[in-house]
Amino acid sequence: MSWLACPDCHRALEGSRCSACDRVFLAEAGVLALRSRAAEASAAERHYLDLYQRTADPWAYEHLAVERLKAERVMALVDRLAPDGSLVVEAGCATGHITRRLVRRAVSAVVFDLVPQAVATTKALVPAPRADVEYVVASATELPLADGTVDLLLLLDGPLSWKLTEAQLRQVFDEAQRVVKPGGRVLVMDYLTPSKFPLLREAVVRSPLRLVAEHPFPDRLSYVLESMLRALRGLGVVRWFFSSSTVGRVLAALSKPFGHLGSKHVVLECERPHLPSQ
Repeated sequence: MSWLACPDCHRALEGSRCSACDRVFLAEAGVLALRSRAAEASAAERHYLDLYQRTADPWAYEHLAVERLKAERVMALVDRLAPDGSLVVEAGCATGHITRRLVRRAVSAVVFDLVPQAVATTKALVPAPRADVEYVVASATELPLADGTVDLLLLLDGPLSWKLTEAQLRQVFDEAQRVVKPGGRVLVMDYLTPSKFPLLREAVVRSPLRLVAEHPFPDRLSYVLESMLRALRGLGVVRWFFSSSTVGRVLAALSKPFGHLGSKHVVLECERPHLPSQ
C-alpha cells in the first residue's frame, strides 16, 4: 500500500500519476519528486542543493558521536509514540541517520527531503528495502500525503534552521495539522542556541498544534568543543575524540545538569488536538 498523495489535490497516487488530477510526477536522482505545480526553488532549497554539491555529508553525521546519540534520543521518543503498525513520516532525511534506525522498527514510513541527492543517498544506505517504506523528494510546506493519515510526523533539525519565510513556517505547521491524525503527534526538533529556543516554542504555540512536552538534549558541550577544534578535525586524536561514543556520553553527562542551557537540540512534542466531536 502506498501512503503517497498528490501535493496539489491530496488525492491518492497510482504509481507516479495522481488518481484525481491526472498529473504525472517524474523522478530526480532515481527518486520520485512530488512538488506542487506552484512550487518554486526557495532560498532554503538553493542553500541545501549547494551544500550537497560540495559534499555528500554536509554535517559530518557519520563521524560525530553526538549525532549518533541524538539519533538514539529521537528514536527513544519514536518508540514511545509510534507503536507497531504506525505510519511515521520523516521530513528532512539528510543522509539517513534517523532513517536507518527507523526502518528497523515495525512501522510504515514515508521519508523525504528537498534534495534529491540526500534522498537517493539515504535510500542506498538502508540495508534492506521494504515495501512499506517510501522515499520521495518533497517539501514540508506541501506534504505529499492525504488528510489525517499520519501517526507521527518528524520535523527534524528544522524548521527554524530551514531558512523559511514566516509564511512558509506557518505553512509547515498547517500541513502538519492537516496530515496527522487527531491525537497524533509531531516532533519538532531544531539545532539552536538556548536563547533561540523560545522562538521555536512561540512558532509552535501560534500554530494549530498543541505543545505537549519539551525534550532538551544534553549535547551543547559536544558541539561547542567540536566547533572550537574544527580546524584540527583532520588530526587522528581529534577525530577519535569526537567519534567516540564513550566521550560523547561523558560530555552529555556534563551538559545534562544545565537543562536547556546545556542543549543545542530541543524536541517539542506536539499533538494534533481532537475536534470536539471526535
